[in-house]
Amino acid sequence: LGGGVDNPVFMEMLNRHKSDPKYKRRFGMAYLDTRREVEEKLRRLFIKSGGKPIRRFPIYFTLICGEESAGTGSDHVREKDGLWAVLLWLNILAERRQSVAEVMADHWQTYGRDYYSRHDYEALPTDLANEVMDGLKASLADLPGTSAADLKISAADSFSYSDPVDGSDTQNQGLRVFFEGGARAVFRLSGTGTVGATLRVYLEKHVDGAGALFEDAQDVLAPVIAAAHEVAGLDRLGRDGPDVRT
Repeated sequence: LGGGVDNPVFMEMLNRHKSDPKYKRRFGMAYLDTRREVEEKLRRLFIKSGGKPIRRFPIYFTLICGEESAGTGSDHVREKDGLWAVLLWLNILAERRQSVAEVMADHWQTYGRDYYSRHDYEALPTDLANEVMDGLKASLADLPGTSAADLKISAADSFSYSDPVDGSDTQNQGLRVFFEGGARAVFRLSGTGTVGATLRVYLEKHVDGAGALFEDAQDVLAPVIAAAHEVAGLDRLGRDGPDVRT
C-alpha cells in the first residue's frame, strides 16, 4: 500500500464501501468478508499524513489481518500461523511497553471498537439449513428499506469474489445484511461439521471511540442478534440459541 494518495489501490480502498460486491472482486480478497476495521484505519492514516503520500506502513499493520484461526498474512499456513502470531504480539508488547489490555484500550479509543461475535448452529438437518439460507437469499433484493427488530436494513447481498490469479469466480460465500449505523450480519453454511450442517452467523456493530468500549459483546450486539434472527427466520431451527458463541 506504499504511495498513499499516489497509489490508486490505496485510494480505491478508502473510497469503496464494502457493501459494493465489486470491492472484493477488484482486490481479489479470497475470504469471507466479516470485519470492517481496515477501511477506518486507512482513513485515519491518510488524515494523519495531512493528505501526503504514505510511503510505508509499519510492518505489523499489513500483517495483523489474518483469519479467525490466527492466520497473519496472505501466505497462511494452517495451524502454524498461530505460533507466528504469538511471536508477533510479543514483539509488539515489547516495543510498546504496554499490556495487551492497554494496547486494546488505546486502539479502541483511537479507532472505536468493532463488537463482533459468531453464533454457530451445529448439527442441523441439511434440508432445514438449506431452507433457511434459500429463503433468505430469495429475499435479499427486497430487504433494503425494511426493518427487522427495530433496525433498518440499508443493503443486502450474496458475497462473491474473483481470483485475480486464475480468474476463477467463487459465488455464494455468505449472505450479508447491512443495517443503518454500520451494524451487519453475515450468514454462511459450513460443511466442516461431522453431522448435518452448521449455520454460522457473524454479527458486528461499530462503536466510536467516545462510546461504550468495554461492554460485553453479546449485550452490545443484542439488537443485531434479534434483527438477524428475525430477517433469517431462525426460530424455525427449533433451538433456544446457538450451540457455540465466539
